[in-house]
Amino acid sequence: MLYAEDGRHIYGGCVSPDGAYVLFTRSKEDLGKVDNSQTTMAIVRWKDTPMIGGGSESLRAAYPDARSGPLLNLPAGWEPHWTYNQTAPAAK
Repeated sequence: MLYAEDGRHIYGGCVSPDGAYVLFTRSKEDLGKVDNSQTTMAIVRWKDTPMIGGGSESLRAAYPDARSGPLLNLPAGWEPHWTYNQTAPAAK
């Protein structure tokens, strides 16, 4: 388990190119059954996983060593993925 949260379906966990972060979608609806869902994305640090969002007693009982954060909420999105782009050094 990397991340769990009561009341949310977690989809598309993608690890950053440097292996330091995990990007995923958090949806209140099961997206296999929804035509138009407003989902959000979030990022967590790999080193902070396993992580539980919210105050779920049942998840805490199942994963007593899980952490609580930090979690960075992002705007609406679906099918998150990372890309690698090498940038030129800044002009002096």
